[in-house]
Parts: sequence; structure tokens; C-alpha cells
Amino acid sequence: MSGKQPTRGRQEASVAETARALLDNAGPTYASASHVTLKDTPTPLFQLLTLSLLLSTRISSEIAVAAARELFRAGLRSPRAVRTADRRTIISALGRAG
Repeated sequence: MSGKQPTRGRQEASVAETARALLDNAGPTYASASHVTLKDTPTPLFQLLTLSLLLSTRISSEIAVAAARELFRAGLRSPRAVRTADRRTIISALGRAG
């Protein structure tokens, strides 16, 4: 060993390689299965929160992911959209999930 510290670029590449290896081994994430594109913006963060809440309930992860997809497909992608949606819209979306 030369005693040199890895460069920042190499560390970032190593982190990216590790993340890719984990995803290749474990398969797709719940977020990607729910069609949530992760970004540091309000809509995807709200979608991730919604998905997290569904995944924490006593239903299978497959149903939770399907429920999230149906809610998002129904346009319920923001707090305002959920707040202004009628009860029937939400129940119908959840019902389509299984």
C-alpha cells in the first residue's frame, strides 16, 4: 500500500458501485416499484411518505406498493390533492390495490 488516501472522486465511485451492487442483489426498491422518482422536491418526498405509511400497515408490501401506485395514478401526489379529494376517490384508489 502506498499510504495514500483515496481521492474524493474514487470514494464517490466506490459508494455508487456499492449502491449498484446492493440494488442488483436485492432487486428494485419499493419506491421504484411505486413509480416514485426520488428527488429533493416536495412531490416525490410526499409520495415517499405516503408509501412509507402504507408499508407500515398490516398489509403485504405488494398491496402497499399497489395502493401507492393507485393513489398516485388518481392524482393524489401532494398534501393539497389528498386534502381536497373526496372520500370516494381515495377509497376507490385503495380498493383497486387489492
